[in-house]
Amino acid sequence: MRSLVLFALLGCGGSSTPTVDPAVAAADPAPCPAVAANVVKFVDPAMSTDKVRPLLEQHCRDDKWSVDLRKCIVTGTSEKDLDGCEKYYVGTQLENFKRDLEKLEATNKPLDTPPPPTPTPTPDVPPAANTIPK
Repeated sequence: MRSLVLFALLGCGGSSTPTVDPAVAAADPAPCPAVAANVVKFVDPAMSTDKVRPLLEQHCRDDKWSVDLRKCIVTGTSEKDLDGCEKYYVGTQLENFKRDLEKLEATNKPLDTPPPPTPTPTPDVPPAANTIPK
């Protein structure tokens, strides 16, 4: 039975160029763009979501994040929920993503922020004019 389904999906003959079935892509319960869209809701406002979103999508796709991981992230409604998704990362997926995110954070810091002001020392206060030294 299984071989019949496989045969029906592959067809007879066919072309040598593999095609992507849009129905398969549409059936993905948690596509990488949706994963990225949900995560950026919880990103530090100082970070540029325009840079974080493509980084997320790239790691999701290139590191082949599992459906369980992607579903966990897409359904997360808080940072705590997303923290619970870490159990679904395998191998170096999480470390790879964190490494690239840290690089992005380092390049996202404003360069022309002035340093904090240094406190000025308080001058010695002379004794009041009407006091007599002992």
